[in-house]
Amino acid sequence: MPSLKLQPPLSADEITLRALLTHTHGIDPSAPVVFRTAFSGEFTPDLLLSLLEKYKPYSAGRAFRYSNLGYNIASLALDSYLKEGWKELVQRKVLKPLKMTSTTSYRSKVDPKRLAMPYQLSDIGYARLAYAKNDANMHAAGGIVTTAEDVAKWLQVNINRGRVGNKQIFPAAVIEETHRKFADQQTTFAEVKRYGYGLGWNLGTYEGEPLVHHHGGFSAFYTHISFMPQHRLGVAVLAHEGTVGGRLAEVVANHVYDTLLAKPTVKEKTDTIIADFSKQLKQRREALVTHRAERAARQKPLPHSLEAYAGIYENPDFGHMEWRVVNGKLETSMGLLRSTAEVYDATKESMRVELTPGQGDVVRFIFDENGSQAARLEYNGQRFERVKP
Repeated sequence: MPSLKLQPPLSADEITLRALLTHTHGIDPSAPVVFRTAFSGEFTPDLLLSLLEKYKPYSAGRAFRYSNLGYNIASLALDSYLKEGWKELVQRKVLKPLKMTSTTSYRSKVDPKRLAMPYQLSDIGYARLAYAKNDANMHAAGGIVTTAEDVAKWLQVNINRGRVGNKQIFPAAVIEETHRKFADQQTTFAEVKRYGYGLGWNLGTYEGEPLVHHHGGFSAFYTHISFMPQHRLGVAVLAHEGTVGGRLAEVVANHVYDTLLAKPTVKEKTDTIIADFSKQLKQRREALVTHRAERAARQKPLPHSLEAYAGIYENPDFGHMEWRVVNGKLETSMGLLRSTAEVYDATKESMRVELTPGQGDVVRFIFDENGSQAARLEYNGQRFERVKP
């Protein structure tokens, strides 16, 4: 990408695809490209390139730091260099040879009846959330729809060094290269101690056993994919509930490994975890009852009419936020994201929204002196200026 300009000492000439894919590119990821690609879907490649010019160097230099950003930039590089986009490349080079026929980076190509819907724990059961993914925000760091059967094929080809059954799908050296350590890390995730990172895979140990793995989530969805090379065992757990689903997926994965490895204390260990898990679930439901009451108590009249807050507000980095009055309530949107707003603090003219399903954020409106309409708003530490009614 010869037109890409980065803030010194960063240089596009010194950042390779491998650095992007191993999170050692040295760019601090705390800026708007990830929001636009993973959430709002409101971007063009040229816009993303211009936003990257604002990114600062990572304080630890080229040390490993996990984020979406490296894969987002890698996809821009592929799209600009190849005659096909990264989604088509993955389909042709990976998914088709593996016959992963139910896996795609296009939500539009999936029968809606087959899509698992996202849910969230509520005080009385489970509440359906909005499905916040579409083609525009199915991005290279986290945009794929799949099934358990297809993930099993992916695990097989990794465990068997490129083979599925009697057929060599990918060269063994290619698969082995993705499992090789390229970056150091010393972190703990769930019960796994991580010591390195390969190409798209975290490297670590679970109770002393080497584990190649990658976990991820969006909104209410959570995925655990891992395998133990020495035992040729692989586990995938896919969840679609956002409050306790991620933790439960890890408990299930650990239980499967403990069982297949015939650990003598597996039943006692799992029974203890489930008993503790049940207590936590009860406490969470009780906390949700309290939270709901607190939200209800905040519903006080606003100082201005709802129409005074409606309009289109713009931030040059994060895009447009549109507010409308619909059936006596304020609704807001940012690209693909949608939310009905509720009063958070009427005295401060602030509203609570869930643009990311299941996650509440506060938006504060600001009026100029004697102004009849809001002049600007603040969202996630960013100021948006009103551009039109």
